[in-house]
Amino acid sequence: MRNPMRHARIPKALAAFSLALLLMTGCGGNRIILNLDMDSFMPVEERLFEYPLINPGGSFTHHSAIETLGTPEGMKDIISLEEMLVDLQVVLDNTDVIGAMSMAVMVDVHLAASDQPLQFWQPENRLVRLQGILNGGEISTLEEVFDAAEFLELFQEHDSLYLGLAFHLEHIDGLGAVQGEAEVTRLHLHVEAKEDMM
Repeated sequence: MRNPMRHARIPKALAAFSLALLLMTGCGGNRIILNLDMDSFMPVEERLFEYPLINPGGSFTHHSAIETLGTPEGMKDIISLEEMLVDLQVVLDNTDVIGAMSMAVMVDVHLAASDQPLQFWQPENRLVRLQGILNGGEISTLEEVFDAAEFLELFQEHDSLYLGLAFHLEHIDGLGAVQGEAEVTRLHLHVEAKEDMM
């Protein structure tokens, strides 16, 4: 499942500059479109969750490290938001299985102004939650586009934010045992809005 070329790391300073500034695209008039690859602010090892052998009735939970995300300057200029979307994709390799198992999968993306763990992982800082079912013996892809308009004010109030992932896997049906890995392969922010031209 791992691709060494895709897993090459981008230095954080370069990622923050190129993604926060160069992906900001003005559209003429007072309309603006922002695209931000939020996953590029996280090292691959923080987006890849390897879960150990899970038996019937078992579960696995893991939190990534908390990473810094630079806020695109254009966010502060927005006066009227048209849409703010988060596109999340997770690929799960569950082929290492004994018997027939079904698992409930949950991936939470947290975004906050503080990186203090006791505050950061609270439900009010959950940007999006992706849920699905994983069947043993399969490679599965879970993906969804979420409305994240309620987080606009957070972006506008801070030059940088903190980003983290929480992964949870829980047995729901079947007998046997399973182990594998899950990787967040896409975490993109898309914003369309009107900006203040003054």
